[in-house]
Amino acid sequence: MKVSTTCLITFISALLLASCMTKVPYPNMHEVNEKDQLIYTFNNHKDKALIYIDGSGLNSVLGVKNSDKWTSVQFSYFLANNLNRDFTLVIPEKLSFKKGVDYKNNEEALRKYTVEDLVESYSRKIDYYIDNSNIREIYFLGISEGGLLAPKILNTIKNKSRIKKMIIWGAGGYSQEECFEVLASSSIQMPVTYRNECKKVSEIEKEIYLNPTAIDKYYLGWPYSRWNSFFKYRPIGEYAEISIPVLFIQGLKDFNSPFESVKFVEEEYSNKNYEYVYYSDMGHIPEEKGEIAKIIQSIYSWITK
Repeated sequence: MKVSTTCLITFISALLLASCMTKVPYPNMHEVNEKDQLIYTFNNHKDKALIYIDGSGLNSVLGVKNSDKWTSVQFSYFLANNLNRDFTLVIPEKLSFKKGVDYKNNEEALRKYTVEDLVESYSRKIDYYIDNSNIREIYFLGISEGGLLAPKILNTIKNKSRIKKMIIWGAGGYSQEECFEVLASSSIQMPVTYRNECKKVSEIEKEIYLNPTAIDKYYLGWPYSRWNSFFKYRPIGEYAEISIPVLFIQGLKDFNSPFESVKFVEEEYSNKNYEYVYYSDMGHIPEEKGEIAKIIQSIYSWITK
C-alpha cells in the first residue's frame, strides 16, 4: 500500500535533503509531549510565537529519521534554521504521529488523513500550547496543505482571539478538486503525465464518491479516503469569519496550487485586511535555499510591521 513518490501535491519532496545537510537538522529543539499533545518548539521564552502548520505527507512534520540519521526533513527545517530570534517557533505534530516516523504503509494513518481529523488534531494541540504558555503575541503560518487547513484551524480553536496575524503560502480559496480543474487547462508548464491526471479529476471524483473510505484505491499518490475529504473542503468560506490581517504568498508558476485560487480570495474579500504577494518566477516554493530564507525573513518583517 505504497504512496506514489510522483505525487506532486505532496509537499516539496524534492527539498527533503537532510542526509546532505546534517545529522542534527533540528538543534535546540524542545518537545512538549503531554496528554497526547506532541508539539515541537524552538527558541523558547520569547513574547512572540509563530505557529506553523505543515504541508502534506504521511510522515512526521519534521521528516523521517532512521536510527540516528535523518533521511528527510520537511519545510520545518528551513523555518527552524532561519528563525528570527525574537520569535518562538511552534510546530504541532500531525494526528498521532511520532517524531521522525514514516506512516505511508500505516492503515490507521491513511484512514485518519482527512480534513476533519487533521483540523481536530492541530486545533487541540494549538489550544493546549496556548493555554499552557505565557506568549503575548501569536501568529499563524500555513504552507501548501497547511495553508488550506489554517483558516479552518483558526476558526476552530477556542483561543482564536489570541491570534494576531496569519500567513498563507501556496494555498487559496479553492478545494483541491477545483485546483486540479484549473490546472488541467492552465498555461503553466508542468509534467504531461501530471496534467493528464488533472484532466481526469471529474471522472475520478465519481469513483471517489462511490468509494469514499477506500484506502486501496489511489489518485495522484493519495487514497480515495483523503480526496473524498479534501475535494469537499473549500477554504474560501472560512475567510468570511476571519478579520485579522492575512498575508498570501503565491508563486505564479505553481502547479500544485494555482494562483487563481488566491485570486479567488482576493476578489471575494477585497474589503478585508488581506495582502497578496505574487512571485512571477516561483512555483510552489523557491528551488534555492537562499530564496526560501529571503521569503521567511520577509514573513517575519510583515509580522512585526
